[in-house]
Amino acid sequence: MKFLRNLHTASELLFFIIGSAMLIAYLFYKNNFYSYSSEIFLRLADIPFALVGILFALTSLRISVNEQLSSFDQKKKDELVEAPMVDAVLIIISFILFLTVLFMNFAVPDLA
Repeated sequence: MKFLRNLHTASELLFFIIGSAMLIAYLFYKNNFYSYSSEIFLRLADIPFALVGILFALTSLRISVNEQLSSFDQKKKDELVEAPMVDAVLIIISFILFLTVLFMNFAVPDLA
């Protein structure tokens, strides 16, 4: 459980850092302030942002499910409850989401 919480904290931090940087780069791009550099950053940072966002969502959901499952047994409050089916479903959903992001990024042309 400690690893999952540490992974959640790290992905949360990276999600907010990359998201803030993308917001600032978008504002720079729209106001023609370092527009070339901002455009390059926006094109390169979308896949890491999606990966970190999906990892953040996955760990949030797993921690929430763990708290719901361990609420029946107060002794195992800080331990990771074994739920292989839940883990498999969350991993499959996150994998499909990431493949969708990759497909949208590489297969669909930019309309700008």
